[in-house]
Amino acid sequence: MAKKKDERELLELARERFKLCLEAELDDRDKSIEDQSFENGEQWSERDEASRVGRPCLTINKVSATTKQIIGDARQNRPAIKVRPVGGGAKKAVANIMTGLVRNIENISDAESVYDFGISSSSRGGWGCWRVVTEYESPDSFDQGIKIQRIVNPHSVYFDPNSTDQYHRDAEYCFVTEEIPKEQFENDYPKANISSWEDKTKQQWVNGKNVIIAEYFYKEYKTKTIHLLDDGSVVGDDEVQKDDLGKFAIIDNERVEVRRTRTARDVAIKWCKMSGEEKLESGEWAGKFFPVVECLGEEVWVNGKRERRSAIRFSKDSQRLYNWARSNSVETMALSPKQPFLLTADEIQGHEIQWQKANHTPQPYLLYNRVDGIQGRPQRQTGSFPDAGAIQEAMLASDDIKATTGTYDASVGARSNETSGKAIRERRIEGDTSTYEFHDNLSKAIKHTGRIIVDLIPHIYDTERTLRILGEDGREDIVTVNQAIESPGDDENPVMYDLRVGKYDVVVDVGPGFATKRQEATEGMIRTMEFFPQGAPILVPMIAKNSDWPDAEKVAEKLEQVAQGEPDPKEQIDTQKDILDVQGKELTNQKKQIDIQKATGEMQNMMAQVSQQTVLATLQRLGII
Repeated sequence: MAKKKDERELLELARERFKLCLEAELDDRDKSIEDQSFENGEQWSERDEASRVGRPCLTINKVSATTKQIIGDARQNRPAIKVRPVGGGAKKAVANIMTGLVRNIENISDAESVYDFGISSSSRGGWGCWRVVTEYESPDSFDQGIKIQRIVNPHSVYFDPNSTDQYHRDAEYCFVTEEIPKEQFENDYPKANISSWEDKTKQQWVNGKNVIIAEYFYKEYKTKTIHLLDDGSVVGDDEVQKDDLGKFAIIDNERVEVRRTRTARDVAIKWCKMSGEEKLESGEWAGKFFPVVECLGEEVWVNGKRERRSAIRFSKDSQRLYNWARSNSVETMALSPKQPFLLTADEIQGHEIQWQKANHTPQPYLLYNRVDGIQGRPQRQTGSFPDAGAIQEAMLASDDIKATTGTYDASVGARSNETSGKAIRERRIEGDTSTYEFHDNLSKAIKHTGRIIVDLIPHIYDTERTLRILGEDGREDIVTVNQAIESPGDDENPVMYDLRVGKYDVVVDVGPGFATKRQEATEGMIRTMEFFPQGAPILVPMIAKNSDWPDAEKVAEKLEQVAQGEPDPKEQIDTQKDILDVQGKELTNQKKQIDIQKATGEMQNMMAQVSQQTVLATLQRLGII
């Protein structure tokens, strides 16, 4: 009974909080939807379109160039997350592993697409969102992993409207809504009832064939007592045993001095998935941050109320005026006379075919008849004149669009009077400054994403595991973390690469990607050799190493050996092998010669013995001896 009462109170509080979110952000969300539709080409109101039925109603979307420029610049300069050790036993080697692990998480999550969609939404509608999730690595595994997922509709995310922190770290709750078909809802939650919140929030939670459910994240607090020991460590009240004096604590049967004691508030992130009036799932989030990231466009606070703006918020009127002026100019030309001659039927009687072909086939002359009572000949009409006023208004409106978006011709690569590369780059940078807030807010959102991931790593990767990490250049490496190493004689075995110990924070490296940096380094080294050729022995191997063609690294190693006057180890081994082979052949030949000489000597001895025996036998037969 108490459990149902707690659930009812939870749902009631959630509905009241959601209603507060809707009321606080209603105007902001309406403007965002209008901006997104306008940038997508819906730039004429229904009334204006109705008034121009049968008349030119052009949409020449110039404001989209601004959003494309912002998105393109962001894709060329991708922020990179780096982990740094802070304290509490943190180590630089572990920070490097965490950095490689974050890169791998971004790689398997296709985070580049997530970040690109985030800044696309922020430039077009004022803000974008993505989220960090945890999931099992496979259906038959108990190991979890971290992933980054994009949120297609940023209007499905609602943060505590009383939050003032850009990352919403001070928010007490957060909602992420999702619209699913009724059939899917019934399959996923067969015991749940389809219900609506309409009477509480005026939100259409049951919409035709779809049902909207919400993930509700909220904070719960509990008070605890912590102690600062004389060795600088901090322990909780449940980890120590106080002695009678109260100034000392007993830890592992040892008496330790307590320097300071204070009461602290610990926070836990609770989570539940709910329909209009029923809790479907529930649990506790492993980290201390809400796993939802908001990527802002322009953030402005007016009278204590936050307003989020797109890049085209104040250029819509100029774009409407431009469309109107161009439409009127085309309409004026369309209403101009299309008939080039004024004449009577009698004047061209018998020559109708020639006159009909006059505008399609070159004719050396046109025949006409003199008619009594008509002076002169068929009169040629003058051509159409453009609407100078409309054209002038269109030019002014085009300049107004540039002024209100801050995107001038140089920012989109238009030619100007600059001649040097440095001057062109400086002017482009000056033009990009007006839209830099979007890129800076993207970097801050990615930084907070890294903060969420680093906070989760000790909880998700909490056992001995073999992980893949990525280097800055994309090279893979395999490391084993949280591995206990046997150490005889010690009470506690050390742990190699313990991700569970220490405090770490993140920074973001903003600038071109690794491949771009490598190309720029290569160009810089080539320019250096032009005025310092003596440095070629050092620079040439580095240029080869930074190149992308096949076997570049092997060539770089050989060039370094040549520059240092060292032979190629492989060639040196091959040479030594050839020398040994030759020497072996010579020894074999010498042995053969010795064997031949020995055999020859033995044969000569045998011949001599045979000759001597033959002589003796002959002398005995003759009776001489």
